[in-house]
Amino acid sequence: MKTIFIILGVLILSVFVYLGFYNAFYSPKFELSDEGGETIVYQAVNDRYQLTDSFMKQVFNELYEKNGIVITKGIGLHEYDPALDEQKLTTLFAGCIVADEDTASLARIKTSFTTGKTAYQEYIVSDFPLKGTMSLMFGMYKIYPKLNAYCTQNGYSTEEPVTEIYNRVDKKIHYRRKLVQVK
Repeated sequence: MKTIFIILGVLILSVFVYLGFYNAFYSPKFELSDEGGETIVYQAVNDRYQLTDSFMKQVFNELYEKNGIVITKGIGLHEYDPALDEQKLTTLFAGCIVADEDTASLARIKTSFTTGKTAYQEYIVSDFPLKGTMSLMFGMYKIYPKLNAYCTQNGYSTEEPVTEIYNRVDKKIHYRRKLVQVK
C-alpha cells in the first residue's frame, strides 16, 4: 500500500512539474503598445489552427534552403479565437518575419508566397514563454480567454484577429490584437 502512495505521489508531482515547465500556471499581463511595420512572407490558407506551424515551416524552408535567409520569428494571424473550436476551419496567414537586413534579398528572389508589411498601430499585447509545442497549446488557453475579457472590460472589440509572433531567439510567443473601440 505504501508503494502505491509513493508511485501515485511521484506521478502527481511529475504532472505538476510538466505543467509548470510549460507555464500552465503562468498569469499573462496585457499592455497597450504601438508596434508593427515588420516585413512578412506568408501564405493564406483556410485550415485548422493546429496546422499553422506546418504552414510556417513551408515558408521558413523555402526562404532558408533555397535563398539562405535566416528566419528567427514566425508569424500567424488567425481570423477567429482558436480556443473556441479546435476543429473549425479558419483563415490563417502563416509565415515569418524577415529581418530588416534581409528585406532587400526578397526583391531579388522569386517566392511562391506573399510578401507584405504588418500595420504599424496601437495593439493590446501579451507575451507567453515558448518552451516547445506544448507552450503553443497552453499559451492559447491562457491568453485568448483573458485577452477577450480584458478587451470586454476596457471597451475594445473581441472580434479583431490576433497575431501570434513566435520568437525563437527570445523564446516567447508575442500575442497582439488591433485596438478597436466598441461603440
